[in-house]
Amino acid sequence: MEQHTKEPWKLITLGECHWEKNCPGHIDIEGADGNTVNPTPYLINSLDAVRIVACVNACADMADPETEITSLHKAAPELLEALKELVEVADLRGDSTLSHPADDPVLWTARMQTAWDEARAAIKAIK
Repeated sequence: MEQHTKEPWKLITLGECHWEKNCPGHIDIEGADGNTVNPTPYLINSLDAVRIVACVNACADMADPETEITSLHKAAPELLEALKELVEVADLRGDSTLSHPADDPVLWTARMQTAWDEARAAIKAIK
């Protein structure tokens, strides 16, 4: 099975175009190996090229990007609600503020405190 060009991809501006209004120039797409990915740079809209490169790089290391992205989109609302519920319950119980790791004989509180902090940051980032 043929593989696509290795990421990361990047945009290369080749020069000005003279036939298209608001065209910043010919855009080419280059793979990690330095080879051209787009053999006809004059046929690709520069905004499309930017989007193509962003999408390809975002999907790096995904075996089946369409399936993975669809699954993530479907799961995200439920995961966010579950995370919000966990943080809210922990806050109500007082479980989300833990003692200093040096005061904890089990030494798991540092990881737990980090998890609560990361959960709050994730919720805040999505809002």
